Amino acid sequence: MSPAEMEMAANTLLLKVHVITGWTIPADEIMLLFIDQFKKKAIESYSLVNPDEIEFAFRKYGVGVKDWGKSMNLSLIDEVMQPYLELRSEISRFEESKTNSMPIALPESKMTDDQMFEWIKEVGQKYQSGQYSYRMIPVFMYDFLNEKGLIKANKKEILDKAKKSRLNYWQNQLSFDPRDRVAKEAMEFLISDKIDRTHPEFNGMINEAKRICLINYFNETKKD
Repeated sequence: MSPAEMEMAANTLLLKVHVITGWTIPADEIMLLFIDQFKKKAIESYSLVNPDEIEFAFRKYGVGVKDWGKSMNLSLIDEVMQPYLELRSEISRFEESKTNSMPIALPESKMTDDQMFEWIKEVGQKYQSGQYSYRMIPVFMYDFLNEKGLIKANKKEILDKAKKSRLNYWQNQLSFDPRDRVAKEAMEFLISDKIDRTHPEFNGMINEAKRICLINYFNETKKD
């Protein structure tokens, strides 16, 4: 895209994200700065997807991500885009390997608590039967269960497991494509002792921890 086209696409996308999610648009005095940072973020982290895919990701994943009263920011955008990018990668691998795993059908609109519990139960059963793969599990299910007080976990232990799992994931990505710059940068972040909360992989690690908690929840409620 030309700079002018990029500017227009960024503005349009952020307005669509606002309409889809209901997230608050930043105040006028910082909106231009936010748009500038979003453009840079798109180039650095979302270069493999087009604007239509980003919009699609928010229609699907934005339904379950809560902003907890915060203004729209890059971290919130990552909470939607990171799972989508992983799902996209997983589907690509699925197409390559032709395994029996299938993509999870995400809800089109917000559900009642009872509907959400029923859907989570269904996803858990299909995951355990091998119909759904691990990385296709929507992480926003964790937020719902955690809000209901149903997630019990040792945070340090879970984060350690998440870090190891992410390292393994990115190592596999590099074996799939040794030129993958995102994978290399993610591994550098995970190996480092410093925790940079602004790094895209930070949300990836947190989402991995959420998936681990969800698998534990599936196992604990398997007999229910």
